[in-house]
Amino acid sequence: MFGKNQKKVNYKIRFQNPTFKRRLMDARGHKRVQKPLPEGFVGICAFVGFFCLIYLVYIPNFFFIKFITVNIENAEILESVHFSVNSFLEKKIPTPQKNLVLLSKNKLTKFLLENNKKIFKVNKISKIFPATLILDITPRLNSFILQTPVSAFTVSSDGFITGVLEPNASGTLLNGLALIKIDTNE
Repeated sequence: MFGKNQKKVNYKIRFQNPTFKRRLMDARGHKRVQKPLPEGFVGICAFVGFFCLIYLVYIPNFFFIKFITVNIENAEILESVHFSVNSFLEKKIPTPQKNLVLLSKNKLTKFLLENNKKIFKVNKISKIFPATLILDITPRLNSFILQTPVSAFTVSSDGFITGVLEPNASGTLLNGLALIKIDTNE
């Protein structure tokens, strides 16, 4: 019933058959014929790739920074940091810094420290894709009052003059800061 009467093929004999060996050798050396690409296909692909690259770099898209978060408590310093970051992002240089992928953290850190005297240290800059930039900043804190006969200045602990200090309504200066008086009379 299920093939008991059928003649079994001896596989050892098949491998010794010369026609089988010839077919096997032909199959080993067979190479498929490569179909040529259509005319201009490579040029079209290169053009589309170049256009996509230009789009991602220069044209506002989902990689452009839309949200800037600054981790700092002081509202006055927060506004100046936002202004400094926005002025950096609006600079016209060959690689647009408003693109989150191309944003240079080192250049932003250097720009903030050079152009904003209220920033003591940039602890961390994080990029959260697709469009958020997070800054962790340590503000420069006033430690001294430098009083001259003409005016008074606030000075941070690292020696930077952070601002001009105006006396309040009672004619006194801020409390809690060390006072340094400079007298120009000889």
